[in-house]
Amino acid sequence: MKRDMSLIRRILFSIKGSDKESFDDIDPDIQSYHERLCGDAGYVDDYGNLTTSGREFVNYFESDEVWESTNKYILDKGFESAPLEIFREVYALKLKGLIVGVGND
Repeated sequence: MKRDMSLIRRILFSIKGSDKESFDDIDPDIQSYHERLCGDAGYVDDYGNLTTSGREFVNYFESDEVWESTNKYILDKGFESAPLEIFREVYALKLKGLIVGVGND
């Protein structure tokens, strides 16, 4: 089964929010698979709560613009289904690029 990073993001945002999102548009087996991926990556604990890493991921990608630019960058490099850690690393590299030179006045 192919990993759908947008679905993973939806799942994590749903767990973060107090109102659970409806996933009626997603096959239950696909949703379950992606929920397991969230757990395997250490973003969701055994009780279905976000871990520190899960909260960080949600905070990193709260902005649709940041999410879309990071996703586009990874897809443009030829990765159709990159590991979750790659998304975090690309975000960190992009952020570092924005703040290069800060404090060197």
